[in-house]
Amino acid sequence: MLLFLVVFGGLFALSYAYVVPAEDAVILYEYAKNFAQSGLITYGGASHPIEGATDFLWMVLIAFFKVLGINEFGTALFVNFLCLAFMASLFRDSIEKLLVGAAFLLTPFLYSSLSGFSTITFSALYVMAIKLLLDRSKYLYVSILLLCLVRPD
Repeated sequence: MLLFLVVFGGLFALSYAYVVPAEDAVILYEYAKNFAQSGLITYGGASHPIEGATDFLWMVLIAFFKVLGINEFGTALFVNFLCLAFMASLFRDSIEKLLVGAAFLLTPFLYSSLSGFSTITFSALYVMAIKLLLDRSKYLYVSILLLCLVRPD
């Protein structure tokens, strides 16, 4: 697990230092910044609501951290990293963790998340919903609601 955290933590740290977030991610960051500052879901500093924030829960989460003074892109990377670590923790066997890591290295999910999108967070919610379904948990429907509120671009 330590190797997993070091490799992926390094990738996320390098992304913060060297990657320019994707344009659509930056648009959502603008909505989050305005929501954090004014309580309105708006774009461009308008004083009235403007629809267009496509990933509602992601926007609210980024706005929450913006209120705490944390950069939008940094928040996106950090939350995605935590969600990736969470997914890896769901697997007990080292081989399974290695397969999870390889799957993310070989698919666009990681690279989308390194650009500022919520794809790994969405994936973590999806895996959690499947686990809750298999466990016949009463929290399954809450996880599905959360899943519906996150829509990575």
